[in-house]
Amino acid sequence: KESIASTGYENSIASLPAASLLEQNMPNPFNSSTVIQYRLPNKFTNARITVADITGSIIKQFTLTHAGKGSVNIDAASIAQGTYIYSLYVDGRFISSKRMVIIK
Repeated sequence: KESIASTGYENSIASLPAASLLEQNMPNPFNSSTVIQYRLPNKFTNARITVADITGSIIKQFTLTHAGKGSVNIDAASIAQGTYIYSLYVDGRFISSKRMVIIK
């Protein structure tokens, strides 16, 4: 009987969170623009950062295509003042969420 460990599946899942990272946006709070930095594993199929309002409605989504360190910029001019939650997903798995605040 084949176990999960012998397929290598367990090891690949265990390494995913360590290889993926979502950092706090800087500056926060902000009134013009902010930068969200992240890190993705060397091998992944798809990754995205979503930005949602406090009701959970996604207002922005960024498709991430390159492994390693990267960043996305958010312009406050296109978003209303308030508190938002942004989240990183890699290969359909939730990695982390952070809170950002826009003041105008």
